[in-house]
Amino acid sequence: MMRQLSRYMDRKTMILFALLTLLILAGSMFSIWPIRLIEGIVDLALVDALGNISDIIIYGVIYITFHILGALGRSSAQYLSTFLQTDTGIKIQNKLYEKLLRIRLGVLQGRNSIELTNALIEDTEFISNNLVSPITKLFSALVSFGVGMFFMLGISWQLTLIILPCGLVTSISARIIHKKSGENIEEKRVKSNSLWKIFTEGIRGIIPIRVYRYNKKYGALVSDASIQMKKATLAQEKLKAINLFFVSVLFMATIGIILVVSSVFVIHGIITVGALAAILMYNHMLIDPLIDVLDIQQDIIKLNVSLKRVQNLFTLEDDENLDKGIVRVDSVTLEDISFSYINSESLFSNINISVSSPCNIWIKGGSGSGKTTLANIIAGLYPPTQGCARYYFLGKCVDGVPNVSYLIQDGYLFDKSIVQNIMIANPKITDDKIEKLINICHLSDVIENHGHMPIGENGSHLSGGERKRVRIAQMLANDSADIYIFDELTSSLDEGVAFSILKNISSLQLNKICLYIEHNTKVAPLFDRVIVVDGGHVWEQYNNID
Repeated sequence: MMRQLSRYMDRKTMILFALLTLLILAGSMFSIWPIRLIEGIVDLALVDALGNISDIIIYGVIYITFHILGALGRSSAQYLSTFLQTDTGIKIQNKLYEKLLRIRLGVLQGRNSIELTNALIEDTEFISNNLVSPITKLFSALVSFGVGMFFMLGISWQLTLIILPCGLVTSISARIIHKKSGENIEEKRVKSNSLWKIFTEGIRGIIPIRVYRYNKKYGALVSDASIQMKKATLAQEKLKAINLFFVSVLFMATIGIILVVSSVFVIHGIITVGALAAILMYNHMLIDPLIDVLDIQQDIIKLNVSLKRVQNLFTLEDDENLDKGIVRVDSVTLEDISFSYINSESLFSNINISVSSPCNIWIKGGSGSGKTTLANIIAGLYPPTQGCARYYFLGKCVDGVPNVSYLIQDGYLFDKSIVQNIMIANPKITDDKIEKLINICHLSDVIENHGHMPIGENGSHLSGGERKRVRIAQMLANDSADIYIFDELTSSLDEGVAFSILKNISSLQLNKICLYIEHNTKVAPLFDRVIVVDGGHVWEQYNNID
């Protein structure tokens, strides 16, 4: 686990961890050292309390001082632990989100969105809240045990040999439950994922659920998933309750044994009364750390599970194009391109196509044939499985990725105003250009109705056609792009509005590589070239585009 954590620690963090170690050592030493002072105070009082009053006072002052220093060390360690935990947790969250932004799109789209959400929210939140504290507690327990062992051996090795086995029995008894507990925690995570998925889909699919009267059946799914989650939670709590029972019983049994045996030792002069008092007050030095380790184990198990799930995301393949700079592009050539998604058959193979600006290309084919994938490869968004995509500008091959503007078929709008959503594609766009785009995309009435108010999650306050028009305006705002991809521009739009927008786009004279993925055959006359994708094959048509 420490190896996993080290990747998130810089030099400053390592120095703070070293300081935390020193504070824990100091806190433990100053908290445990007074055991010898208790022994001395009691023995002085029994021998000649009045004659030794000054020594007793000195011992008492030192005792209080040591405890104050111990409390200062422990409280400082607690604060530093919380600081490191929060700081490192934020770093993990930021690194994970940076990783999600870098994962190759084909890999990312093949992942379960609920799993990604849980890793980003649930796992990182748990890690942030429990990252350093279990390690700190474990180290504190080990230090306390070591220091306690040293002092207890100094008082009586016989009593130490009696106390220690009692603590070991407690640890071993709980260790038996340890493996089952780890398995149950993993099972609980699986049940949690399932419940999150059902809840999320229930919210997103609330309209079809109500329209088709699927309420009761879907409610039964939620109920069943909740019951499974409840069983996993109760099973975990049952294991914790069993642990608590054994720990409590064995702890009290240990106290009884120590009390009886140490009293016998006092009678036979093996230890003093002061030592007896010190042992009764500080026997927990050997037992408490062992008990703490049992509780810490549960947190460490959970932490390991979360760290592994987060670490799995860090192993996903990065998009190599992200490390390349954006370059001007006026021509793209696909050479012997093949492509397949992970664990899937080849979508198409040995594709050789060239496109140059200015062009308006219609990419057509059946659903699932690979039209969007082909456009993504041309735009450099998907790396091919085999072959290569070469980019040229003014006749020279350039090493980089093109500036792309994309009307994504299932695109997303943020809960901002319409204008703010448009400006995401070009934060520096002028008011005049925004006004022009509003007219081109028939958004005047929509702007008038919604003004500068947020439009809801994914534009929930807008109709489907209004959302589409906002996304068209958004992509057109990126006027520096060299490749424009229009994926199903006419869907969700009235035919008259769709053709009007298409004509408006034509009037812009973009003079760029424009790729239109369309099922609507009525738009055919607007294009100068057609690329057909079907059955794993790709070919071109020029004259007959019907």
